[in-house]
Amino acid sequence: MDAVIFDMDGVIVDSEIHWKTTEGYFLQSLIPTWSVNDQDRIIGLGVLDLYTLLANTYHLQKTKEQFLEIYQEMANVIYGQKVSLMEGFTDLLSALNSKNIPVALASSSPASWINIMLDRFSLRDSFKVVKNGVLSAKNANMFCVGFRNGFNEEQDLSRADMIIHHFAEFDWKMLYCHTYNVRNFMYGDTVDGNK
Repeated sequence: MDAVIFDMDGVIVDSEIHWKTTEGYFLQSLIPTWSVNDQDRIIGLGVLDLYTLLANTYHLQKTKEQFLEIYQEMANVIYGQKVSLMEGFTDLLSALNSKNIPVALASSSPASWINIMLDRFSLRDSFKVVKNGVLSAKNANMFCVGFRNGFNEEQDLSRADMIIHHFAEFDWKMLYCHTYNVRNFMYGDTVDGNK
């Protein structure tokens, strides 16, 4: 295993429940026909993709700048005050860091939102790389673990190699051994580095 890459929303922090509540009321105020089904459909969308969807499908009357400013205000409260770390995340992160396995964060959330969360929980030094932008694990031929958190049941995780509901279900040691065995098979590596 060369590295572990985490998403932020619904994986590191329990933000999806807070977004669902806060965002739902906000979107109902903009779009009177907004429903729970509409809300479920937008889970996992980045804020720019959400704006495009709302403008094109629901004829949103706010400008992109107005919309992003309101979302930044909501994010300040959600990431700065409301979210909690997902149960088991700090234990897994500590285990990976103790074994010098590089850890990265990749999220479709804006960098400002990521920074609020990293600073609030003092996690900045725990990640070797932090990227905002969607990272497609499967397209990069990476082993992908989907994380069901109780609020993303509508999200399509069918391409994930495995799906977990709690970090305690993730056996990183098994994955580490699996990766070593595949590399050994493919490249003839041995424990001491000789072929």
